[in-house]
Amino acid sequence: MQISIKITVAPGSILEPSPYKEPISDFFSATTQQALLKPVCNRLRGFKKDEGQILYRANRLENAWLKWQDAALEIEQLRVNSSWAQLTEKGGVPFVSRLAEIYFTIKLNVLHVSINNIQTHKPFAEILATDVAQMTRKSLKSGYWMEGYRWSPSTMNRAKYFYRWATIIRLTNDTLWADQAVRAIAVAHTLLPDDAAITRERDAVTAWRASVMC
Repeated sequence: MQISIKITVAPGSILEPSPYKEPISDFFSATTQQALLKPVCNRLRGFKKDEGQILYRANRLENAWLKWQDAALEIEQLRVNSSWAQLTEKGGVPFVSRLAEIYFTIKLNVLHVSINNIQTHKPFAEILATDVAQMTRKSLKSGYWMEGYRWSPSTMNRAKYFYRWATIIRLTNDTLWADQAVRAIAVAHTLLPDDAAITRERDAVTAWRASVMC
């Protein structure tokens, strides 16, 4: 499918690149615009998500976290870009669902490392993890990606999200969200009842809530 669309780069796209970030301004170039949908999906997945995986496997967790966050930010900026309505009109559900899948998968990776950051007492880890979890949840709302459309992840990825969200609430000892943690881990367990890690976390969340609500 060949599409030529002029992209108006969002303000965040012209920020000074971070030391760990390779510029991807060519992602919005005229060449890319000639076949927009495929490069948007494939380039983001290959350029950032896979690089994050390489860094993660090398135990460079902070760099992996940053790389994945960069990828998510690129998508967030694209979504609020003035050209987004035209993109969704041209690409329709196939384009939007693919981009939403990439975004959600990246955010799951960020949440995974965020849990480790909390456990190892990284600066601002709790605040950042909570923000990531809430942004991820927001992407599941109706109309977030396209008017009248609600994207849904696979059963596995949905369970991962609720499992990690419940874990973050427990680890941050956020008593205001204690009931939310119980509900989240219950959803994860319903989706994947035979998953040992989810079952253990369900027990941990239940015990934690009981201790803080006394």
